[in-house]
Amino acid sequence: MVWSERRSSVGFGCLLFIVCGWTAWANSQSTVGAPATIALVASGWTALGATAFVTAGRRDRITVGDRRLEWWQIQGLGFVCLGTAVLTPAASGMYAWLNPITRVLLAGAFGINGALRLRYEPSADDPVEPSVRRLVRVAISSVVVYLAVRAVPF
Repeated sequence: MVWSERRSSVGFGCLLFIVCGWTAWANSQSTVGAPATIALVASGWTALGATAFVTAGRRDRITVGDRRLEWWQIQGLGFVCLGTAVLTPAASGMYAWLNPITRVLLAGAFGINGALRLRYEPSADDPVEPSVRRLVRVAISSVVVYLAVRAVPF
């Protein structure tokens, strides 16, 4: 399970770099919406999270100062950065495609997941790789949950 998590971490980090670049470009072209500084700060948090995910997938551990961070701790930092990136526009009160309550809930989910990743090492007892069928099921259920959340007026 550990190797599949690390491979997916690299893929997720690369996807986040693409999303970060696209949103930064779209915000620079738009005249309506977020002020440039807020969009830049949110993009910076996303880029920092993407860097953490790619680093977690490529390296077993890194040393920062005199502290050694294992790959799952680096991945936890990536989740915390994503939570901050989601929360940054909501804190400024700007209008976005997600309403503020949903942003706070999503940022809290990322933050809690990241904090748990920072504290606890994932179990290597389950060496079973996830099947493609299971990954497709998770992707489809995620889309259904997203559409259900968007349909509920807050």
